[in-house]
Amino acid sequence: MKLFSPYPRLWVSQDTRRFDLLELRDTLRRHGIRKVYNVTTRSPDERLASGKLQNVEFIHSPLYDVALDEKGLEAAGRIAEQIIIDLKDDLPVLINCYNAYNRSFFVAGLVMRNLGLSGEDVVQNILEVRPVALKNQAFKHFLLTGKTHAPLHPIASS
Repeated sequence: MKLFSPYPRLWVSQDTRRFDLLELRDTLRRHGIRKVYNVTTRSPDERLASGKLQNVEFIHSPLYDVALDEKGLEAAGRIAEQIIIDLKDDLPVLINCYNAYNRSFFVAGLVMRNLGLSGEDVVQNILEVRPVALKNQAFKHFLLTGKTHAPLHPIASS
């Protein structure tokens, strides 16, 4: 099971259903992860949601991989706030979505921005550990600028 870490004690992975339960358990233990935030819109991994992995708290908070709107940004922000509390309590956490391209790294990026990293450093940290991440340009733009929409450039008149 491959995990990506763009920040200390902050891990990102693909959907946990893709992995054997023993591999998942061993990977979480190896990294000290006791809290998993699942941001997929699919039904959660029942192995985690049902408590089959002892000492692992599972939170399912679905986010959509679309353009940012106020509702989606608020939902991602609430997840990021809770993760910040976990990190300040020295609790390693895992965020996962289906492919570990956009939603999970967007939340991880919000965490890093709120912990004081610049937008450029956030995006660089993410792309260093997962070069195929942040294909959703709205997510990437927000992490870089803190704005939900790119400015419109007027068309030059001739």
